[in-house]
Amino acid sequence: MKKVNLTIMLMLLLILSSCTNNDPSDNTFQTPEDRGLDSKELGASGYFALYQQIAYGYNFTTDSRCKFYKYDLSAETIEVIDYSDVMNMATNRCSMLDGELYFYFGNPIDEEDNKFVNTLYKLDTKDNSVSKIYDVITCTPLIYTRPKSENEFYALMLYLSDDIVTSQLIEYNRSQESVSSVYEKKFDYEKMRGEQIISFDYDANTEKLYILITENNDGAYERKIEVMNNNGVIENSMDVTQVFENIAHQVISKFYVANSYIYLQNFSNDAMIAIMTDDGIKPFITGDYEFRLNRASDCLVTNERYQYFYRGDIAQIIILDMVESTLRFIDMSGGDSSARIRYILSDKDEILISMIDNDKFESITLYTVRDLLANNDDVRKIDVNNVIVLNEQEN
Repeated sequence: MKKVNLTIMLMLLLILSSCTNNDPSDNTFQTPEDRGLDSKELGASGYFALYQQIAYGYNFTTDSRCKFYKYDLSAETIEVIDYSDVMNMATNRCSMLDGELYFYFGNPIDEEDNKFVNTLYKLDTKDNSVSKIYDVITCTPLIYTRPKSENEFYALMLYLSDDIVTSQLIEYNRSQESVSSVYEKKFDYEKMRGEQIISFDYDANTEKLYILITENNDGAYERKIEVMNNNGVIENSMDVTQVFENIAHQVISKFYVANSYIYLQNFSNDAMIAIMTDDGIKPFITGDYEFRLNRASDCLVTNERYQYFYRGDIAQIIILDMVESTLRFIDMSGGDSSARIRYILSDKDEILISMIDNDKFESITLYTVRDLLANNDDVRKIDVNNVIVLNEQEN
């Protein structure tokens, strides 16, 4: 089989590596000592899932094994759950199905031949057990998932055969322990022609799957979002080539949809929040590498009213109210100019915030949305004709 050139493989790896850019929200796990953080009391050097006031995280040990942690925020207790021999995990996108947390870990088989074994794991929050479900061979070491219901999740796979890259959305059924293909595209990297699924999201509000696709024909790139209903029928296709131009010039790392709202971020940390209207997709707030606009991570299927974003550099939370069409800007620094938000996890009406300061001290705090909404200092109506550009004036 022909070897894929370095440029192509970097493109493939970046597509699914949604947890590994330099964004503090992406939970690149090292030991606390490696990161220089005074966080030994936190157990894990980062947490990737929040469920019923319990945070789940992991560390890599000195022998490259993985140690899982369970942090009970109400009882303020931390316990080790299990160990696994793993290498890579797409922590930004895992799925909680009825108290069972599903995620893939990737290990190389033959990196020169672009082969990785990805193992689906289940962490059962009821009995604190971790078990392997099945293995799949792909050409990337990282796979992310998105919950569809309490029984199913979607995942994006990439396969390489000769000159053809197949990007495939699959659905995993928890009760049946079965995998089925939902949608796929093929790209001929030798001819540089075809289509590729770049990212996706499932929106419980509309009960639809949103699929972000890039099409390349003789060097002419076009991008679109295809909208699929629960019967597997494509209901709509939206050309986003122009509106995503300032973001999609780099590989897309994050793509979320809720109701009519879209969040998009690339690996250079350019980001936007936009709204789908009858006249097309309209951005109303943007950020870049210096003035970052990040989104809280979640692992539950939810149709809640609020979406949570933040600016780590100035310890600011931005709450999107999808009913009132407003943005609420909340200062979480407590008057400390060195305070930074490292990441945020959300669980319906609660969010966990990890913060650090110049002394590299890390704290984790659980907040209720009700408490955060009590802050009415800076609430703005969404206006697509007056786009908020995050910059020094917005600090």
